[in-house]
Amino acid sequence: MNEPTRLTYEQLAPIVAALYRREKAALAGAGFLLPPFPDCPTCGQSPTELRTGGDHPAHFLEDRIGFGFRPCGHTFTAHGEDLYRAYEHARMEAP
Repeated sequence: MNEPTRLTYEQLAPIVAALYRREKAALAGAGFLLPPFPDCPTCGQSPTELRTGGDHPAHFLEDRIGFGFRPCGHTFTAHGEDLYRAYEHARMEAP
């Protein structure tokens, strides 16, 4: 099993923005017409699901969050502060 790739804020921000758009659409009742998941940063494949934890769980003492894309299986970690900043930025930019 490969170690997850650490994402920088710049790599994480577009992923979080796409997830935020999906979240807003789901809360608005979009049903199956949700915007797509963001593409995998490693291979560019459009995932059918994103998962957290699993083989590479969050590292609370290091403030890192683990997540992965399926079906390609690429896994990533991101610093908790970067995740928070990216979410706040997406929330402020969204109409």
